[in-house]
Amino acid sequence: MAATLYGFSRPDWLTRTQKYTFNAIITLLSLCLGLAIVTALRSYAKLLSWRLLAANYRNLQEFELIMNCDSQTKVLKLLWAGRTPGKWLNRTQVFCIFSILLVIGLQIVIGMLGKVLFHYTTRLLVNGSLGLTYSIDSTDNYNEWVYGNTTVVDLSNICQSWNCTDYDLSDPGDNFVDQTGAANYYGLAGQNYDTEYASLGDGNNSVETIYTSDNDTYFYQFGDQSPDPLNNNVGATTRYVVQNTTCASLKIVSGGFVENNTLVWEDEHHVRRQIGSDGGLSETTELTTTYIGNGSQHDYCGDRCTRILVLNTGLSGSSSYKPVQPMLFGCNSTVGQVQNADSCSNKTACTLSNPLARIFAGAIGWQGSYWAGNVYSLQYKNYPPGSPWCWYDQTLYDADYWKYQNNPQLVASNIAMFTTNAIAAMDDNGPRITIAGYYPTTPSSLSVEWKYAIPIICVVPITQLIVLFIVCIWSNGAVVKDGSYLSAARLLRPVVEKLENHGGALTGDEIARELGNFKIIYGARRAEGVGEDPEAYGNANGYDPAGSGLDFHVGVIAESEGYGKTPEEGWNPGKRFPVGKYD
Repeated sequence: MAATLYGFSRPDWLTRTQKYTFNAIITLLSLCLGLAIVTALRSYAKLLSWRLLAANYRNLQEFELIMNCDSQTKVLKLLWAGRTPGKWLNRTQVFCIFSILLVIGLQIVIGMLGKVLFHYTTRLLVNGSLGLTYSIDSTDNYNEWVYGNTTVVDLSNICQSWNCTDYDLSDPGDNFVDQTGAANYYGLAGQNYDTEYASLGDGNNSVETIYTSDNDTYFYQFGDQSPDPLNNNVGATTRYVVQNTTCASLKIVSGGFVENNTLVWEDEHHVRRQIGSDGGLSETTELTTTYIGNGSQHDYCGDRCTRILVLNTGLSGSSSYKPVQPMLFGCNSTVGQVQNADSCSNKTACTLSNPLARIFAGAIGWQGSYWAGNVYSLQYKNYPPGSPWCWYDQTLYDADYWKYQNNPQLVASNIAMFTTNAIAAMDDNGPRITIAGYYPTTPSSLSVEWKYAIPIICVVPITQLIVLFIVCIWSNGAVVKDGSYLSAARLLRPVVEKLENHGGALTGDEIARELGNFKIIYGARRAEGVGEDPEAYGNANGYDPAGSGLDFHVGVIAESEGYGKTPEEGWNPGKRFPVGKYD
């Protein structure tokens, strides 16, 4: 049992098969332990019964109950039948009470093996076969995947769970605007998710976590969930999507301050370009960061890429403030295809189309509205100071501010993080569909409190050993016979032969009543001739005509015989059997 506990407590978590195997083994061991204890107690009772039978004269019914005291039913009957008038408890009743309490006590200890050995903290209960019900830990650090129905985020449409049905899918333009607004909403909803460093596709299977390997490349592992409302486990799968953003610092020709409604700059190819109020310049405030997303195909950077301009509005300066120069970056944000989606039974829901990938790629610059009647024109989103997506930081408002913040890689990291947050938040809160596949469940773990387990496991064999030692010492005062029916028949021959040729169908109680329920005792008689002159007969105890060397015969003695009145008879009722050879 200790080996089973140790073996199954070593893994961090147990699969269903391992849990069922553990329960089966514990059930089998507990049954074996219970049978072993019952067998041991029955053998102890048999040993004690011969000494009890030799202690006093008893009527036939009581004598028979003691011979069958390995049965707890017989022990209860004996507790009542063996009482002595005018006396609270006699030796027989003490034996009965001790036997009953010992059985109950050991069963309680066995029950404690199912309740106290293990330190568990969960709602999942498994019927422990050790007599009590014990619980098994649910571990939130791992997931066990079981085949059945699972839910996955529906990547065929970017929408919020409560208004997906409101989208006008027949109008691609309106649908595009609605989806851009939802993408930005999800990006803001996921901005508090954890970010960890990990190699590509090698996350730690934690949901609500995005990963990055080099600050401008982020990836997210999708999570699946059981459709059962009682099972709210979400497990990270092997499906993941990668987001990569690259940025370059652009030269501002004019504009970039609050008072300017037009911005002129040179792009990476030194082509002069400009943007006006449709880029949100009329709504900027000092030191805000404006992300301008281009939903048209005119500024093409790839099938799954969106072009984003990032403007850090400058501060003209005054007697109270130092001037801050505006900064402009041109960024290409790309969302890759979902990897390892082949195992998904619904490819449409588990993969991300090119148009939707572009929407997610520009999530940080969408606001869900458009200008000048063109739904695919520029959209923008202003982030004021204090927002995690605004570059202005009061602590860096000094001469090094512009130099520190003019870092294209940091701008790229911001955009990549926002997009990955948007995908993670939609996976966490967006609409889901049910498909056939593996769903996560909370596995179980076994945690053994060895400081309690070892004493409780040891108390059963130690108690048995102590009881056996006591029983052997006390029972050694009488000849212990085996429990065979032939041996019992030989022992009781002097009693039952009084029935002569009738009584073969009578019960034990009927035979006792038929014979008058007289009193007998289990004792020892001297062998014939024992006690004569040892020198005359060559035997240490006297004459032995058969030459067998016998000293005593064991058997039942009726009280009416008056045996044991004189010391010469060699044994008195209630005393230890004398040393010698018996038949």
